[in-house]
Amino acid sequence: MDCANALLKKYAPVQAIADAMYENDLMITDEGEKGLYCDMKSFTGPLAEYVKDGSCCNLKMVDPIRASGDLAATFIFEHCAAAEAGEKDDDARILYVIRNGANGYRVTMESLGCGTY
Repeated sequence: MDCANALLKKYAPVQAIADAMYENDLMITDEGEKGLYCDMKSFTGPLAEYVKDGSCCNLKMVDPIRASGDLAATFIFEHCAAAEAGEKDDDARILYVIRNGANGYRVTMESLGCGTY
């Protein structure tokens, strides 16, 4: 998560963040979303929206990683400080499934739920 946090703080390009964190064949579902993002191409737009305000967010691993073979799962706590005065901070819990593939460990599945840990 340190790498992801560093990229967000530097306002890294969307593609740099995607390359560092995600598999191309990822599957992502977020609370309140009707659809499922089934690959990096379909998730690039939502990721770009997140990244533009991402410097106010911090990701932290909160549970131990559970691993078997080339897959691992972990919970992440995301805290995003309010972008403007008077707005409310946002918190989310994210379940990541991470695969050890050709580019090392990358997120292959993600499910986000709003609220504190």
